[in-house]
Amino acid sequence: VCEQPGTCPGRFAVSAGTLNAAKIETVSAGQPKGLLGEILTNALGGGSSGPWPRLQGTIEANALEVGKLTLQNVVASVAIEGKQLTIASFEGGALGGKLQGSGSMDASSGTPQWALDVRVTGASLQDAGKIFGETWGPGTAAAETKLTMSGYRAADLADSASGTFHFTWQNGGLPGVSRVSPTGGEAVLGHFDQWSATGTIGDRTLTLTDG
Repeated sequence: VCEQPGTCPGRFAVSAGTLNAAKIETVSAGQPKGLLGEILTNALGGGSSGPWPRLQGTIEANALEVGKLTLQNVVASVAIEGKQLTIASFEGGALGGKLQGSGSMDASSGTPQWALDVRVTGASLQDAGKIFGETWGPGTAAAETKLTMSGYRAADLADSASGTFHFTWQNGGLPGVSRVSPTGGEAVLGHFDQWSATGTIGDRTLTLTDG
């Protein structure tokens, strides 16, 4: 039912089992060709057709594989108009905790420009360390980050990523750090009840600015 002046958005609901970000990336680049490839290519601004009509809907997946990270029970509320994608909200299970966020993508310039606001709570630091190929200590963390990125490929997104982050790590410790400080007391990072820090992201580097 459309009771507003002008064109009302079309509405959709998509439900999937397991989605793989790398495969979506391949299809979004137009390979392999086909209906899905054309739809995603045009939705991301790379197709030959005109701007998309207004669309609003939900996307659900039992799992979303993003490299070494797998999100469970993903639910996203999105809107598409022209060459702009708005992610009003998304949430899913990650690293033993919960991930939530919102964001947008604007492909008007020809290269997708992303802006993301992401929060995670109750995450296992040992599980998070595995994503980076490192061994981190015990405990759980809450973290949030605001990011801007550009590009289609994961490498382009990583190269262009910039923003800020904040985390609070509870009941943790870093393996390999001596539990005895030079002054004879317990080393700060060998074991801690709580560690909070803020920092910046840029040039593929996370920089702690305060903690």
